[in-house]
Amino acid sequence: MTAATLRSDDGLALEAAIDEPGRPPVAAVVVCHPHPRMGGTMDAPLLLALRDALVARSWAVLRFNFRGVGASEGEASDGIAEVADARGALAEARRRWPDAPLALAGWSFGAAVAVRAEAGDHDHHEQGGAGEEHEPRAGMVAHDARHLGRRRLGQERGHDRR
Repeated sequence: MTAATLRSDDGLALEAAIDEPGRPPVAAVVVCHPHPRMGGTMDAPLLLALRDALVARSWAVLRFNFRGVGASEGEASDGIAEVADARGALAEARRRWPDAPLALAGWSFGAAVAVRAEAGDHDHHEQGGAGEEHEPRAGMVAHDARHLGRRRLGQERGHDRR
C-alpha cells in the first residue's frame, strides 16, 4: 500500500491509498467508502477485503477518504459535494493507469456517490455498488436512487424480489 494525496474536482486535498499488483494491472478501480456519519472510511473492512481480492487478480485499487474524513480536507456533506471527490479520484486513477480499463465502485453511501459521479462522466468506465434499498433519512443518504430509472436486480428478468 502506498499512501497518496489526490485533489477533488473542487481542489480539496484528499487522503488516498494505492494498491498495485506488482505488475501492470489488468484493470483499475476507484473505491468509494460508506457514510462518514456512520463511521465509514477507506479502511472499512469490506473495502479492505475487496482490495485484497482485486489486487490478487492483478487489479490496481485506489481507495480514498471523502472530504472531512481522516486526513482529507473539507467537511463531510450529504453526498452531493462528495461527487467532486469521486471525480478527482477517477482523474487520479486515469493519470496513474492510463492504459488500464477503469471501474468505479462504492459501498452504500459510496455507491450512491459513485452513481452521481458516473452520471457526469463520459469516459465509459464500469461501475458497481453494494448497499440495501431503504427509505431516505434526512442527512443520512446521498440521494434517493429510485428516481434514476434503474430497475432493481431481478426485475429485468421478470422477478420482483419484494
